[in-house]
Amino acid sequence: MTTENKFKFKDAVIVVGMTVFALALLPLVAVLGVVLQFGFVAVFPVLLIGTMGYALFTRAEPVVAMIRGIEVPNDVLFWRGHSWARKLAKTCVVVGVDDFAQRMIGPVDVVETVPAGTHVDAGERVATLHHGERTIQVQAPIDGIVSKPNPVLAREPSAVNTSPYGRGWLVEIQPEQPNFKALAHGRKAMRWMRQEVENLIFLVQGAEPMTALPDGGELTHDVSGSVDDETWKAVKAAFFES
Repeated sequence: MTTENKFKFKDAVIVVGMTVFALALLPLVAVLGVVLQFGFVAVFPVLLIGTMGYALFTRAEPVVAMIRGIEVPNDVLFWRGHSWARKLAKTCVVVGVDDFAQRMIGPVDVVETVPAGTHVDAGERVATLHHGERTIQVQAPIDGIVSKPNPVLAREPSAVNTSPYGRGWLVEIQPEQPNFKALAHGRKAMRWMRQEVENLIFLVQGAEPMTALPDGGELTHDVSGSVDDETWKAVKAAFFES
């Protein structure tokens, strides 16, 4: 066999070998394709259902802005008297006081709420917070009928301080033709809260707004315990009785 024929024979063997190898892989590739296709068909609906379930039934964490240390979450609606409303259902709105209010009154000793079945209009008293001899009245943010007070507060009134937007809620209200247009949330609530803090600093300390505290300074957690009676009356009139 000549050298040229040897090369031709070698090339032919390589081609035949590669062809046989490729033909041998075809069944494996086919089986693998079926497995992958079956797996996709079987797994995709499960993943889709799981994703939809997570989206529908998992509650997103609220975004909480901080204004001079005061929490302003985006999942509640704020009333000008520093109460808030969170709509849980068409016939159920939870009401509480905001972080500003609980800092004003300080450590809460007793929480008085109006009885279940009481009809309230927005701006009417729905609860009273006590800290020693100091009190503030909490205004209803919407019209409706009080359906239930928070049972936690009878044994743990301090929940208003530790969790004003959570465990420390005050009452549930069944709204009558609910109208939330008078309430603030998001950026509007942030602007309002910033102005309220400036007004408080000016009222309590008699200094120019935004200069009474250093940059980033936080308000005290007990304003009522740090001011005299005359100043406290002025604070209550300005923020909780208007």
